[in-house]
Amino acid sequence: MADKKHCKVLDQLKHRELTLRKREEILNERELKLVELEKRISLRAKMMEEMYQKAETYLKYCHQYYTKHEQQQLLNTKSKQKQSYEDLDSTYVSCGDSVVQEGTTSKKLDVASISKPHHFTRTLSERRIRFKGHSPLTDLDYNRKKIGPTGKTFHKSSHKVQSKTSGSSTSEGWLTCSEEAVEYVLDDNRKGGNEAVENKVCSARRSICWTQEDTRRAFQLLRVMNGLQKENVQPILKATTLKHTRL
Repeated sequence: MADKKHCKVLDQLKHRELTLRKREEILNERELKLVELEKRISLRAKMMEEMYQKAETYLKYCHQYYTKHEQQQLLNTKSKQKQSYEDLDSTYVSCGDSVVQEGTTSKKLDVASISKPHHFTRTLSERRIRFKGHSPLTDLDYNRKKIGPTGKTFHKSSHKVQSKTSGSSTSEGWLTCSEEAVEYVLDDNRKGGNEAVENKVCSARRSICWTQEDTRRAFQLLRVMNGLQKENVQPILKATTLKHTRL
């Protein structure tokens, strides 16, 4: 009988030991879950702190922006305020036809106190035409130069010009540009004996006297130049070689 009792006690102890081990395992699992929850809570706390800091910075920025905006609005409203015309003299104002009939504004105004306007300063240059090089109508020295095609200068006497020009009454001892070229080519042809070129040069010779067409063209040029001066235009005209002696 004693052995049976002893076996029952051992069985009970083993059963209790198993139940205790199961409870320990359950407690260990709960501890692990609690550790995980602590980690999650710490992470969320950090995230909340960061969000709180961001919200504070955003609120500060908004407050500064709105204060600046309000200041600008106040400045704009002050600038847009209407001027008060209470200090003005109402005697200057008159209704109806009294302004034309009375005409006493010049008496009311003090002319000595009014400042004179500044002198007018012309922003553009002078009203005149500018040529590149020389003027084709006034600079006669350009046509008096005795320069050949090769750059050599040579002069001709007045009796040669009178003998060469037929029907001209205005030979004054100097040659035009066309005659200079003709004389230069004639000298070369006499040396070389080229008769065909001499005939071409002789056909290209012109008289010194003015014709109706030349005078008409000259006056048309002068009329155009005067019109441009009146319109305050500054054209840039290139130098032209006119076949004339004198206006």
